[in-house]
Amino acid sequence: MSISWRGCWVYSVPHPKGNVPDYVLEQLQRLKREISAKRQILEAADRLTADNTLTHAETFSLNPLRQELSELQSQREEVLKQIKPIDPSYQLTQTVQPISFGEILETPNLIGKIEDYLLNLLCCRSKILFAYHQARLCYWEARQLYSKIETQVQIFNHLPTDSAVRLETLKKLITTVSRLA
Repeated sequence: MSISWRGCWVYSVPHPKGNVPDYVLEQLQRLKREISAKRQILEAADRLTADNTLTHAETFSLNPLRQELSELQSQREEVLKQIKPIDPSYQLTQTVQPISFGEILETPNLIGKIEDYLLNLLCCRSKILFAYHQARLCYWEARQLYSKIETQVQIFNHLPTDSAVRLETLKKLITTVSRLA
């Protein structure tokens, strides 16, 4: 799974299952970091090249960096080959294979899964929007009730000192507040 955040790609990748040696995992992590760093540099350079900010000579000077990236990627493939006997499915989580639209149409199962996923996604969005709308309505109703109750509570501070009148006033307040709630 990958997520784009402000132009950078963040990869959320599971660790291999099984008893993979620590040195292999460390080498894989190091290669991932180096590949990511070199990709970011090259992507920034490509953006500058597209804006005509870099000269041809500066663009040409990036070729060794492109070669280093290619070598690191081939080293990563070798490490993935070492992991494959231990966890055969791990390599599938490391790359995204593009699927053409024709291939999607040829696989009815995949279309069904995509339809189910999209339908579920749209239903979830609809439920979230409905809950948001209901929450806003309830919030405003609660604020109105609170302001009405708050005015009634102010009367408690100014109760008469005569106990009979005080009792009658309290009874009226209780009935008024209970109707509001």
